[in-house]
Amino acid sequence: MIGSTIIRSKPLSVSACLGLLIVILCQVFAYFVVPYIRGRAVTADGYYDKKFGYTKQLFEKNFADGYEKGGAAFSVYQNGVNVINVWAGDADDSRNKLWNEDTRTLLFSATKPLSALCLSVLVDKGLINWNDRVAKHWPEYGQNGKENTTIQDILTHQAGLPYLNSTIQLEDVVSRNKIFKIIEEAKPIWVPGTASGYHALTFGWLVEGIVEHVDPQHRTLASFFHEEIASPLGLDVSIGLMKDIDFERSATLQQADVLDYIRDTLVDPRMLVMIAGYYSQGSDSVLARVESNQNWLSMGDLSMNKLEIQKLGLGATNGLGTAHDVARLFSIFLNGSLVNSALVEQMTRPTLSDWHWEKTVLYPIMKGYGFFYDYHPEESGKYVFGHPGYGCQSIHIDPHHNLVAVYLANGLKSTTSHLCRPYQRLLKSVYSAI
Repeated sequence: MIGSTIIRSKPLSVSACLGLLIVILCQVFAYFVVPYIRGRAVTADGYYDKKFGYTKQLFEKNFADGYEKGGAAFSVYQNGVNVINVWAGDADDSRNKLWNEDTRTLLFSATKPLSALCLSVLVDKGLINWNDRVAKHWPEYGQNGKENTTIQDILTHQAGLPYLNSTIQLEDVVSRNKIFKIIEEAKPIWVPGTASGYHALTFGWLVEGIVEHVDPQHRTLASFFHEEIASPLGLDVSIGLMKDIDFERSATLQQADVLDYIRDTLVDPRMLVMIAGYYSQGSDSVLARVESNQNWLSMGDLSMNKLEIQKLGLGATNGLGTAHDVARLFSIFLNGSLVNSALVEQMTRPTLSDWHWEKTVLYPIMKGYGFFYDYHPEESGKYVFGHPGYGCQSIHIDPHHNLVAVYLANGLKSTTSHLCRPYQRLLKSVYSAI
């Protein structure tokens, strides 16, 4: 044709066609095969404000898409009002035990904010300050390079004790005096306050040591939380089991399997970065030492399903509660009814926000007051905070919107936080609704 040019596209090469076919097959596997194998139709129980109807539908879709192998619960408070509280699935499929309104779930590391609230109560009472040296209240702690460690160093994981030099035995924890003596005599692996590395398990004992020494009644962390926070507020939340009979209400945990990892990596390739970061660390890395510091608390065999483990008042991992009451707890906190509003305002901002090489998990995390922080998704210069737990247990607190969202499940996910699709799709729908 005069005045025009005919452009002929080159046919795709065999390798390009093969690559495209692989991509298509991967997407079919992730979005069709896995839901066909794992998916199931559920109707969520509970209640919700009509503007959160889509959130409730997505909660049910998590089951249809095969993300929920067991049961789950999702609860949101806004301006002190419970706007959605839904649950579905199995608390224990081996016993045909359905999830109900009173089903409690292990929080894993989302327990840490519960422990941090205990310290905030002590600050509110004028018994401690965030920047106090730990040794001021716990004199035996001030040795072997720990003399100048502050309470805030512990809350920002800068204490230099992500693991302890000796292997922690179960009897050391049960006897309590032994674990505190081990901590008192421990030498930090970096100068406290100069670096940060996630204290996955030791965080709880460090906080408990402070609470016991400062509390006029010298109560355990679990007892202090129960008597000063949970019981007065009528909350079904605890650090460890307070009564053996409550074990019947604990949802039985299920570990993520190979199919979960494959599907989640295909859906979000950022998983490859996480997996590479994990397996690139050597046997003498901080993370490896943290994981091998005790042999009685294993994620692999889910020893946390055992009564003897759930009874331990571990302030780093053993929180138990319903999603509704955990959300209500932090809504009460956010509204200044647990500690004074000025203290709450202070705690809404991280104290460690500079870029840093995290010594345990490698990537930097903004931290402060026992919480993890992130930039607000909508408001520049503001933060959201909370804490993730193993398997995608999640606490999300947004002071700007006066909002608290809590997601708990017993079918543990392959990842957590930003990479956890079933939780993130719920959270995004909440922000769309408000």
